[in-house]
Amino acid sequence: MELDVKGFACERSMTSNLQAAVIDPFVILLESNRSLKKGAAMKKWIFIGVGIFLLVVFAVAAVVLPKVAQLKRAALKVAADNEAREIVSGLESEMSGELPSDMEMEADMEMEADTLDIPIAAAATEGLSGTYQREDGGMGFKLVLEESGTFKDYFENFPSKTLTEQASGDWKLVDEEVHLSYQTPANYAKRGLIHIFRVQEDGSLSQIAGIADGKRHELSKEQQAEILDWMK
Repeated sequence: MELDVKGFACERSMTSNLQAAVIDPFVILLESNRSLKKGAAMKKWIFIGVGIFLLVVFAVAAVVLPKVAQLKRAALKVAADNEAREIVSGLESEMSGELPSDMEMEADMEMEADTLDIPIAAAATEGLSGTYQREDGGMGFKLVLEESGTFKDYFENFPSKTLTEQASGDWKLVDEEVHLSYQTPANYAKRGLIHIFRVQEDGSLSQIAGIADGKRHELSKEQQAEILDWMK
């Protein structure tokens, strides 16, 4: 009897162990399915959460980005307006600095009005200053117009060909005429003698008139033909 009980107990224990061996894989499978379901549910909620987050981001972007763009445009407009003001201010300051005063304008006008009475400046004498020559009766003559506005008249000694100064003075341009105002010899200076020439196309000087004792005397065509031109 005692053996039977022990055998039954042993048999029962073996059966329990066999059931456990059989049940464990099933439980594992159930647990695995349950875990899979939990994972699927978790993934679902994760996707839902991500979707909600993205919707919130898009909604915020749709509201905020236009505001940002509007603020950016406003800032650019303000910057452009400031830059334009600076440019205009700079130009105004430059123009105000460059504009002459009334006194300066009057002085400039007076200088322009007196230009005809002033010996020609170097810029105005371009092409006029230099050495001119002519020959009369076998005797050579030379006229030198300096850029400084002075002149000297020479004659050539024969037969040495040396030059002797016979007259000098100032020269200037008056209404497209070249005026030679004599300071020497003394008798020329005393009468205020001025020879007036016209510049020809070839650069030569042809005398057309003269001033003596304050009066201008025009030369006729015949008289002009008798006076030889100064050739440059």
